[in-house]
Amino acid sequence: MRMDVAIEYLLGRLAKDTPTESFSGLLLQLTWLMDDQGADIHRIMRNWLDADQIEKVKVALAIDEVFLLESDAEYQASITRIVNRWPELEPMCRKFYQRWDGSKRGIPLPNRRKAAPVQSLTDWLPILAIYQHPEMEKAKDAFWAAGSASLPYLLPLIDDGTTWAASEACELVGILGDPVAIPVLRNALGRDSNIPELDIDILTALRQLHDSGGPWIYPMLNDPSPKRRGFACQYVGITQDYEALPLIISLLNDPDPRVRSFAVDTLAVFKDGKPSAVIDPIFYKLVMDHQSGIRLEVLRSFMKCCDPFYIPFFITALRDPYYLCRSVAIQSLGKVDPINLGCYLDSMVDETDSDVQRTIKAWRDF
Repeated sequence: MRMDVAIEYLLGRLAKDTPTESFSGLLLQLTWLMDDQGADIHRIMRNWLDADQIEKVKVALAIDEVFLLESDAEYQASITRIVNRWPELEPMCRKFYQRWDGSKRGIPLPNRRKAAPVQSLTDWLPILAIYQHPEMEKAKDAFWAAGSASLPYLLPLIDDGTTWAASEACELVGILGDPVAIPVLRNALGRDSNIPELDIDILTALRQLHDSGGPWIYPMLNDPSPKRRGFACQYVGITQDYEALPLIISLLNDPDPRVRSFAVDTLAVFKDGKPSAVIDPIFYKLVMDHQSGIRLEVLRSFMKCCDPFYIPFFITALRDPYYLCRSVAIQSLGKVDPINLGCYLDSMVDETDSDVQRTIKAWRDF
């Protein structure tokens, strides 16, 4: 039986007058036992926020140990929709948003897991340092159950950054949701480490902790190390710090191609899938005159917008020297101007690249 079907069945069998918070609390306890740390249940609860049944919505609103949504815009849109349909849920919606808003002011989420004895955490530390240790999940459960009391053990692992434990610690502090970890994560970002993708883990934790960004990252955007410049660029995208936009724009001319690509990705985040009076003029220039990888990323950003305004740029890209740019242009025109797609494809009768030919055929067949 699928998890969503099972939970819906249980909801339908609740005794009369069972408080919503009791069922939500039961689901939270269930997440503590799941091998995916409750990710499937959290997904179901996100979906229930958009449900047509008020009881499902009430259960989702009462989930208070995780953030079901990821931005102010998502919270505001969800709350507005719910209150417009069920005004009586306004108090629950207010509490739902207050938990999110409080996290930005350093207020951690509640954690009702029975804490493991703090002294026992020392015994689990060696396991965190061994990649794919068979007891790894048990070790992480012990730290998670201890809540914020585990941070004195976890934060030094991140600060050290020389063992696999640093990566596991990043995952745990992100889940725990205590903003006291933010300064340690910031300090570790972009530092030399022998742990693969540790910086990605750090960025993920900072995103989960809703780090607000700020001037501390600006010097790293000019760091001599391309690696540090690149991760700083991604961080600005996560926090969407508009004050850093001029610095990100300057990285479009960075000598390192990876940093230039990160800069485009970050600017695309600021576009947020919409036309932008600030970003688009920059992207127009890039898509007409820049190295192939950058042109490709810009075209993909335009494609995400799915706006007819970009049709002239897609048409121009049908003749781009880089075959992937031509393929993306075809896909984009298929989405934003399907009526005229046949004419665009007819103009490419002299196409010689086999990958692009397959793209043309796929869209004709479609």
